[in-house]
Amino acid sequence: MVLFLGCNRIDNNQIVAQVNNDILTIDVLYALVPDFSQLDSLQKAQYVENWIQETLLKQAAEKILLDRDPLFNQQVETYRRRLLADKMMQKYMNESAVVSEQEIRNYYDAHQESFKRNEDEVFALHVLLPTLDEARELRKILRDNDLDKKAVVLRKYQNETGLFKLGDLIPEIRNRLAQSREVDVFGPINTDYGYHIMNVTQWYSKDSMRPLEEVWDEIAGRLSIDKQMDVRLARIDALRAQANVSFHPSLFTQESK
Repeated sequence: MVLFLGCNRIDNNQIVAQVNNDILTIDVLYALVPDFSQLDSLQKAQYVENWIQETLLKQAAEKILLDRDPLFNQQVETYRRRLLADKMMQKYMNESAVVSEQEIRNYYDAHQESFKRNEDEVFALHVLLPTLDEARELRKILRDNDLDKKAVVLRKYQNETGLFKLGDLIPEIRNRLAQSREVDVFGPINTDYGYHIMNVTQWYSKDSMRPLEEVWDEIAGRLSIDKQMDVRLARIDALRAQANVSFHPSLFTQESK
């Protein structure tokens, strides 16, 4: 079955929901919610149910001509103006606010002092286990470099791998690592949370330089923000120069009298 809506033909198989003459198709749904496919079935159903409820209320409002209220139409125009302005600015950003690899490298070279570590750091695997025996077993697995058993254990227990500032670690772990300052498997370390294993594979001393690959995204973010501000100001100035713009702040004073 094919429905006609205005000049558009709609395949009935594409209709997700319908309230009288208002239709929600699968194509429109995915366009409105780009990550719709990643939602679970309950979330998808809830989104469509919200659309149905809102559409019912919208149709009820139209029946009593609420959509003809001048204030309502001003609010719609305000939303439309802001939405179009955002889309236009995004177009400008995509065209002019792209940060190049060379710009990132130049920024890193020119600001190396700001990329020095302000305290000691370690790159490590941290695992929290509930019992002493399990922690001892993991320590042996890591020291034996048994990758298969390691993968099984890490799927079972809470763990994280990355850079850790010593000052951010709980005192029991921080003190244990600071006593050695070696690349090693530390633990079991008993705390109120359980038994910790720290597999330290790299030490970084205070005042050492963070490598470019470590701060790449950070620099890209900084430069992107700066570029976006510059692009916005430049584009607005260019548009203002081509337009007939007037502003009368004196009216604010008259209004307050």
